[in-house]
Amino acid sequence: MTKDLNLAQLQTYFANQLVPKKPASLAELDPLSDLLVDSHFTPTQVFNIYRNNFLISLSDMLEQIFPITQVLVGYDYFAHISRDFVHSVPLKQPHLNDYGSIFVSFLRQLKALEKMQFVGQMAELEWHLDYISHIYYKPDFDFKSLAKISEEHHLNIQFRLSDTCHLQTSKLDLIALHKDLSRAQKLSKSTTITAVTYQQQSYILGLQNHLGEAALMPLNQRHWTWLIGLQNGLTLAQLCDLENTDLNLLIAQIKDWIALGCIDGFSIKSSSSSINNANLLKPKEYL
Repeated sequence: MTKDLNLAQLQTYFANQLVPKKPASLAELDPLSDLLVDSHFTPTQVFNIYRNNFLISLSDMLEQIFPITQVLVGYDYFAHISRDFVHSVPLKQPHLNDYGSIFVSFLRQLKALEKMQFVGQMAELEWHLDYISHIYYKPDFDFKSLAKISEEHHLNIQFRLSDTCHLQTSKLDLIALHKDLSRAQKLSKSTTITAVTYQQQSYILGLQNHLGEAALMPLNQRHWTWLIGLQNGLTLAQLCDLENTDLNLLIAQIKDWIALGCIDGFSIKSSSSSINNANLLKPKEYL
């Protein structure tokens, strides 16, 4: 039967059969029967062995990406929800780049966690830390081209925020919470967490450091607003309008972010107009 399908069709069909909650039937596996040949097992048994191993590997992957989230909800409950997730949500791509982000959305929709929104926030943070750590990124800012821009166009410059950067805000100090739980986990110590202990508005920048590792950096509200503005394509003039910012102060901070690898390019906008704070897109706050 496999001769009736090309390689891409076989791969798609095979992947679609991996995730259904009930084991695949012989009829469903008929297009794959020529590939599932074993002297000791039927095609259905061979496929279901592979399927079980595949789902276990997905659950193991989630455990590795979300160690702190596991601590927050408990290891047994995390194992339960991750198992439910991989059995019900198909892996639609031949890679895992977006699978963790889908799991974060899955967590946020669980009724059992609706009063623990910090769990979804921590999961989001952990997912982006894992994502950042696996990206090959070598900052290569074009300072020569920037120096050639005439002064009359300086205010129309749009600096581009690197894709390796992650911006997040919370009414909890997520960085401190992540640090404390990471330390306790490494020391194999049990710890009791109360949200009140970490109740503090926080603005977070996740980035890849010079060692290629994911790192977290706390921000003040002004720097947070500037970075969100950069993320949304605002020019220097528009950024200055946000909080009546001194241009020299803004440029000095942008130089620091370029040095950190947070900004990796720029462009010139044909015209620049002032904006109102209300028009600035901001990431959603979950608490």
